[in-house]
Amino acid sequence: MILYTSLLLGSKLTFDKSGYLNLSVLTAIYYAIYYIALDVQFGLLATPILGLMVTTATKLERDYSGPATKIATGLFVFSWLAQFYGHRFYEHKAPALLDNLSQALVLAPFFVMFEIASFLGFRQDILKKVDERIKVESAAKYKKKA
Repeated sequence: MILYTSLLLGSKLTFDKSGYLNLSVLTAIYYAIYYIALDVQFGLLATPILGLMVTTATKLERDYSGPATKIATGLFVFSWLAQFYGHRFYEHKAPALLDNLSQALVLAPFFVMFEIASFLGFRQDILKKVDERIKVESAAKYKKKA
């Protein structure tokens, strides 16, 4: 939700008369290139999803500028508040945003898309390695606290 509302709001900043070359398009291109650099297969899967997101966000902004901007702004704020609330009261730790802005803004959507793709059966080999690493790091973290 945060990425999508950001793309909608970013589509207001245009670089050509048509409005189709905008901040959201450049952001989606950057994300796609970065995701491909991280994992070619997944990056190529994520690229059309990013393209669809930026296309629909730009279309909504162009066709319903006032209401779309208000709704996107409200959802953007609500999503960040929900993010902080969830971290504070359920995970009991600070969100990644406070540690690493790049990780929060670029890698969080990658992680969400990867989790969805893994749930659908894509790249189970990577998911298994990640889960094993999480177990090892979590065990080490809890061992330190004890």
